[in-house]
Amino acid sequence: MAFTFAETTGALTAAVVGAVSLLFLIYRWALPKPLPGIPFNKDAARSILGDAEELQRLQKQGKRPGGCRGVFDSTISLVAYAIRQRMLETQVSLAVKRLEGGQPIRSALDYMIQREMNAAKKAGRLPTFDSSQLRDELYGYINAGHETTSTSFQWAIKHLTAHQDVQQKLRRALRLAFAESAAQSRQPSVFEITKVDVPYLEAVMEESLRLSGPIMGVVRQAQVETTILGHRVPKGTEVFMPLCGPGITQAPIEVDESLRSETSRSRPNVRGSWEVSPESFIPERWLKPGPDGDEFDPQAGPFLSFSNGVRGCFGRRLAYIEFRILMVLTIWNLELCQVPESLQTFDAVDSLMTKPAKCYINVSEAEK
Repeated sequence: MAFTFAETTGALTAAVVGAVSLLFLIYRWALPKPLPGIPFNKDAARSILGDAEELQRLQKQGKRPGGCRGVFDSTISLVAYAIRQRMLETQVSLAVKRLEGGQPIRSALDYMIQREMNAAKKAGRLPTFDSSQLRDELYGYINAGHETTSTSFQWAIKHLTAHQDVQQKLRRALRLAFAESAAQSRQPSVFEITKVDVPYLEAVMEESLRLSGPIMGVVRQAQVETTILGHRVPKGTEVFMPLCGPGITQAPIEVDESLRSETSRSRPNVRGSWEVSPESFIPERWLKPGPDGDEFDPQAGPFLSFSNGVRGCFGRRLAYIEFRILMVLTIWNLELCQVPESLQTFDAVDSLMTKPAKCYINVSEAEK
């Protein structure tokens, strides 16, 4: 029988409301008097997802709740804001103490604090650890990191369910890579999962992200006037870069090479291209022959699921680790059996992320 996580939505919603109500009573003492409003930070609305102003506009078009419901919702928002601020302040304070005490770096937050310390020392000023930019980056790291990994995993599950041959090949690759775990009839440890090289696992993950990433595009603002393939782009222009379509999930569009920049023409073979069945799920496209067998080739073709450059996804490394652990433990323990054709659709629903419209699973225990 196929089932979906959506079946638990009602129970989860009730649990969340109850938990928030209880937290309000517990944390009421921590709230300043009078209760502050929630500040609007336009810069915080810009992330790897692009400009969120349109999303905010659509949200404001909805009907505002009235009466007790409106008061309750407003109170929950203030409580959530206060709890979030307290949590971030506490973690920043702990990170500062760790680094000032000479302890080794242990998290992404530690790297951010270290960077601010170094920048302040270079500029001859005191470090600022309570800036809104730091808090916004941390909150985005937590919030977006959870949603993107969760959505990516859903798409991967759908692809592996639809392509039973790939699933079986991946399971064999895992059993071979983690031979000691298999011999001891146990699942791989987190240390083993994050340290052992499994090229086919990397290929499956990358192919799933290429075809069905959690976001469909990124937006960047031109900081200077420039020219892209013969088209003038004025300073301040919002440039939308889709993560699907020609060149990624469809055959690339032919481009007059004379229109490319000098830098592009001087590096024609940095990446490959998806000219063979770009619309199909073929993890092998990410592999190349090596002295000890197949090797994962991250430069096999165009890939922008985490963006690139200095504004690339800050949580990319964490997302890959989470994704990798989820994939290994799931395929190691469970057989993803076929679901009815009506549930196997790859239609998507756009919200904060681009999620599967239907994500049902039909599982049995995998053969050891």
